[in-house]
Amino acid sequence: MQFFDTHAHWDDAYTKGTFLAQLQAATIMGVTQVAIPNCNAASLPDVVAAAAAQPSKVFAMCGLHPTYITAAVEEELALLKASLFAPNAPFIAVGEIGLDLYWKKDNLPQQQKVLETQLQWAADLGLPVALHSREALQPCLEVVAGFKGGIHGVFHCFSGSEAEAAQITDLGFFLGIGGNITYKSNQTLSTLQQIGLGHVVLETDSPYLAPMPYRGKLNEPAHVRLIAEFLAQHLRLPLEEVAKLTTNNAHTLFKHTAPPAA
Repeated sequence: MQFFDTHAHWDDAYTKGTFLAQLQAATIMGVTQVAIPNCNAASLPDVVAAAAAQPSKVFAMCGLHPTYITAAVEEELALLKASLFAPNAPFIAVGEIGLDLYWKKDNLPQQQKVLETQLQWAADLGLPVALHSREALQPCLEVVAGFKGGIHGVFHCFSGSEAEAAQITDLGFFLGIGGNITYKSNQTLSTLQQIGLGHVVLETDSPYLAPMPYRGKLNEPAHVRLIAEFLAQHLRLPLEEVAKLTTNNAHTLFKHTAPPAA
């Protein structure tokens, strides 16, 4: 069985020197590929370096996270655009981008403009997007819908209803399911029990949102298998089927990746 962690902030482990140990742990658990988003221009070099160190296993994204928008946003966007559009750029997606109304609400128009800019980059390059939509799912869907099918990607850290899942999948997007689905307060499991795994990819959001029984501790890509095991148990599916479905979805999402040799 092979698993794909479609969203891990592994640059954190890279800078702290725990990257290779986490990579080994992930491999033991069958997590053979990991996609790493960046948050801003400052974090991009470590994301690129981590991916370059393991080019068949680790893949870089590039984008500006909505909570990292500052007064220097235009300069930041210019740097990121130059990296994305450079010849032989190594990126498999534009991300992590989106809207966040949890930490800050008074700059929503600016967040929307920055998101639109980056969605246009993705459309121009034919790349998927990794979307952050914390307490901002409907505004984010409205911006995405404005591109009329010209983009595709994943709504990272999905935790919504069946109706919200339908809105996302109707736009051709995947649902990113992480460790928070194992929490007692999370209602997403009932959604997946209704819709299945046809549009689901797995993610950890490492080092955040560790699944049970590691909640409150640092997360890492190896824990993707725990998320898959939870889904297998509660959806009454063989673990092998969960692995196959979600990993195939990940390769459909990230068209520039391929499964590693067995």
